[in-house]
Amino acid sequence: MKVENIQQGEFTHFLSLLDPSPDKAAEKYISLHDRLRSFFLFRDRRELLGAEDLADETIDRVISKIREGTDIHSIGGYILGIARNVAREALRLPRKAALNEAYNLPVTPELIEYVQDQSQRNALERALELLQEEDKEVLLDYYGARPAERIKQRRRLARKLGISTNNLRQRVHRLRKEIEKSMREVIPE
Repeated sequence: MKVENIQQGEFTHFLSLLDPSPDKAAEKYISLHDRLRSFFLFRDRRELLGAEDLADETIDRVISKIREGTDIHSIGGYILGIARNVAREALRLPRKAALNEAYNLPVTPELIEYVQDQSQRNALERALELLQEEDKEVLLDYYGARPAERIKQRRRLARKLGISTNNLRQRVHRLRKEIEKSMREVIPE
């Protein structure tokens, strides 16, 4: 959902919610925008331009809600809630599904930024080749289920491996870190 046509008065009203003083409101707006950008960079490991767009989208949506008359008690908490929704929507990009189908790989938000060109795809494939076969199967099983079935699938996988779901999550996290490290060695940031 892209919000269009934010009027100057609406933006000014939004700034006044941040702080009654125009100078302090401007400082808080810049700080808020930087924090939102960092939120998207950290959460989704998006490139800087994508994080900028998502930060702008979040602020536009907040202003739109204010326009609609939504009563906001805590502007900071409300903005964070909108940012989480924007992040969830951004993760549903068709690019993720296309990459997953094309390479039948466990595409995670952390890996999406790396798999943009052929050299990066090759680096990902090499990193996956370095994993033991059991670890590859764990990753495929962990990420392979449809969203509605993921919890049940992950519980079954944990039982199959004889570990708790928390331990499974940690194991997958470590495997993803190994893949990222291998890719960084091939493709410097």
